[in-house]
Amino acid sequence: MTLFADSPEGPNLALLDCDRQTALCGAWGAYASCIWYFRVPKPLPNQSQGPSAMTIHPLNYTTVTTSDITKIHTQKLYEKETAYEGWMHPLDGILAQSGMMMPVAYALLFMSKVPAPIFMLGLSFFSRYFV
Repeated sequence: MTLFADSPEGPNLALLDCDRQTALCGAWGAYASCIWYFRVPKPLPNQSQGPSAMTIHPLNYTTVTTSDITKIHTQKLYEKETAYEGWMHPLDGILAQSGMMMPVAYALLFMSKVPAPIFMLGLSFFSRYFV
């Protein structure tokens, strides 16, 4: 079994706690039990940073082991996956570049906290206003 410490280019690891950082998880569209692998290029001194590739590796949270997590980096499974390039990309997406990622995240967070009957009543009152 190969460890990250044995790897010549070990990854930088971070943990995102969606119970505490609900707005950030909403902005990124993050969900439990997955690994997000970012490949951020290092720019030359006279250049700006290019786009960063991001792949998402879902894990089965009931059967995942440390060797499964280590395999993503050591066997370079991130190179076999297609990179995510959608609007919700946390670094290069349209929402991130325009500064709208966090307002959209707070709107999604608000909509997830409001009970469904409130939305139905609101829509009913809104439609009756025009009739």
